[in-house]
Amino acid sequence: MYADVTKQVITKILKYCNDIEEIINEFDEDFETFSSKPKWNYSVSFALQQIGELSKHLPAEFIKETRDNIPWRVFRDMRDMYAHEYERMELSDIWHSATIDEPVIKLFCETYLKEN
Repeated sequence: MYADVTKQVITKILKYCNDIEEIINEFDEDFETFSSKPKWNYSVSFALQQIGELSKHLPAEFIKETRDNIPWRVFRDMRDMYAHEYERMELSDIWHSATIDEPVIKLFCETYLKEN
């Protein structure tokens, strides 16, 4: 059961990671272009928020076993910021999450799914 739930959640997280990369590739990974288009901001923010929400559904044992590789707490906290304090978010923070944090979690998810 633990492995099945984990695999389902990781698969969904990977989907959102792929969505973020697809969106970023549409504007050639350029922050200025990203910041000038609210629809891209909102799309990326929503996907990051979903990653944080999904991470809340991972089994506690899995979180404990993998927390040295992925800062799950950061993703959960990030989700709360997107949901409750979005107007206070800086575009540079969203950009950082999408271009620095997302590739790390994507690689982790791909590796986990290959090995399991």
